[in-house]
Amino acid sequence: MAMKLHRFSNMLAICTAVLAVSGMSHLAQAGSVTMQTFDTDPVLADTQAPGVWYVDRYPPAGFSSVFFEGDYRLAHTVSVDDSSSNRPPEYAGPLYNTQGRRYDTPGAMSLSIDYYIDPALEQFTGRTGGFWGVGVNAYGQFSSYPIIEFFDNQFMVYDSVSYLDDPNDDGFGWREVGLPSDFAYGEFVNLEIELDAVNDVFYFYVAAELLAIEEAGYTKQIGAVILQHYNEGADRTVYWDNLSAEVPLPGAALLFLPALVGGAFAVRRRPAVRRTDSAAARAVTATATMAAPEVRSKA
Repeated sequence: MAMKLHRFSNMLAICTAVLAVSGMSHLAQAGSVTMQTFDTDPVLADTQAPGVWYVDRYPPAGFSSVFFEGDYRLAHTVSVDDSSSNRPPEYAGPLYNTQGRRYDTPGAMSLSIDYYIDPALEQFTGRTGGFWGVGVNAYGQFSSYPIIEFFDNQFMVYDSVSYLDDPNDDGFGWREVGLPSDFAYGEFVNLEIELDAVNDVFYFYVAAELLAIEEAGYTKQIGAVILQHYNEGADRTVYWDNLSAEVPLPGAALLFLPALVGGAFAVRRRPAVRRTDSAAARAVTATATMAAPEVRSKA
């Protein structure tokens, strides 16, 4: 299977080469929480457990490996049989239109996956599939939902954090972020969510292009990934591939990076946001907890 291109591949190659000379090449490798190519069926469960895909909100009709577009992929299917009018009464609400599975990724600082953009979506209005992270703060509590979805012919990210005492905060909701260059229907595109805990922001990348930066709500790790599919009352399948969740480079390797790559990081980082990590200093609310996000444009 062809290796996925990464925006830092050249930089890391330089670091690896230099560190190899010093006998410390292992420090230049990012740690992996999980890497899944979906060449076989994932392990499923109804409830949370390590190393399994467990139900989030409502179980999708299908979540299995299939051969599609020249390789084995994860087929994520919703069915009209599981639409609002056909579910048990206690699951009839709109919250359960979002039907997916969650996989725990303790300690992860970035998530990446390939998502197939079906040509049929060009004529479709409304939510389809979503790549979600579950943010966790320093106390092990939920703090944010960083989300990338594709609907209404463009990518959207969901800002789940609102700083109540910040007059410049734009609130929570969907943000229109458009399309990357060279976008085409009928192809897989890479989606990535990266946490910058120092500046308290998430970076959202599509096809290795930075499309959005949103607040992180004091998130310190991305504790889980959720693959979601929105059921609007029709049979439909979306396809995923090449999931990875990664932790940062080991601390010793970071000492080499400034000398090796100079100002490379300055290109991709915005100025530090002026926030403290104290709940007493700033009132924060993470608002994408139970209700399925529905707002489709910036407030």
